[in-house]
Amino acid sequence: MSEQTVVVAFEDLPQARRSVAELFEIGSWLVAQNADLPSPFGLCDISPPTQELSFQFAPEPASVPALVAWAERFGGVIRAGTSTPAGREPYRWCRVQFPFCGVQVRMYAYLAVPEPPAETARAEQQ
Repeated sequence: MSEQTVVVAFEDLPQARRSVAELFEIGSWLVAQNADLPSPFGLCDISPPTQELSFQFAPEPASVPALVAWAERFGGVIRAGTSTPAGREPYRWCRVQFPFCGVQVRMYAYLAVPEPPAETARAEQQ
């Protein structure tokens, strides 16, 4: 008996509910097949119930153009805002979401809100 290797592209698979392992494989494949784009900092969430993958980019300004590049490639919309959790420092967030092989992919970055220049800070206190 001889063995045969069958290669199937993810987009050819039925879009049924996928397991954690299958979602992980899709996420790995997404990043590997798009190695010309900036790489995420990490794969942060794999959710079989919602069929979602979340990738985080480094907390630095260069992550914003990286997210734009992914959005341009996959047709996602960039969303951004500022949040101030109770008792914590404010931060900016930037994210894009797009479908890939029947899975919702979310890529995001959290960025520190820069301190205002000393002159601006003094003027605001007066």
